[in-house]
Amino acid sequence: MKDTSCRKCGEQLYVYKKCKVCMKPNQFTCGKVGHTTDEEIHIQCIPMHMDDAILSN
Repeated sequence: MKDTSCRKCGEQLYVYKKCKVCMKPNQFTCGKVGHTTDEEIHIQCIPMHMDDAILSN
């Protein structure tokens, strides 16, 4: 779902959030209108993320 431009205004999107497991960008935002994309879920990172959540509790 990698977006490179804002669907509302066409401006370039910037990294808003990175995956805590693989550190790849998984959410983007537009600096012009403030629109933020849905957070991407990396299937390969879910098991590691779940292990981290269990260990931290």
